[in-house]
Amino acid sequence: EMPQDLATLLEHVVHDLQRISAMPIQLALPTPAEPVRALIDPDAFAILVRNLIENALKHGATDSAVEVSLSHNGLLRVINAGSLVPAADLAQLTQRFVRGNSWAEGFGLGLAIAATIAQGVGAELAFASPATGRAEGFEAKVQFRLAP
Repeated sequence: EMPQDLATLLEHVVHDLQRISAMPIQLALPTPAEPVRALIDPDAFAILVRNLIENALKHGATDSAVEVSLSHNGLLRVINAGSLVPAADLAQLTQRFVRGNSWAEGFGLGLAIAATIAQGVGAELAFASPATGRAEGFEAKVQFRLAP
């Protein structure tokens, strides 16, 4: 597998979704724009990102943007505004992915697919509610392993 530039791939996926989404999606890429290279199948990456963003659009507050960002070190964050996901649900959600059991109520298949892809590419997927540094919202974080 060839190293892929995650920033370029992410931009394509987000632009696609921005065209069809009723809610705004904000994208923040590393500046200066330097490649963030990881060994990942571009289609798998696109499906992972799309599922996380679609989940954020579905569960977020309708009057707020979904925020998508990528850092130099390969950390992807997808944040939506809205009410808190209770800690117990969040823990259960994460557990279910770890164990691969049946399904946490109220969370669609998108997160399960995202978790499976992340596992397959050796990335760390984590969830937080409230989103980092905020009083509310939901955040999905994926730490990709960068290509040497």
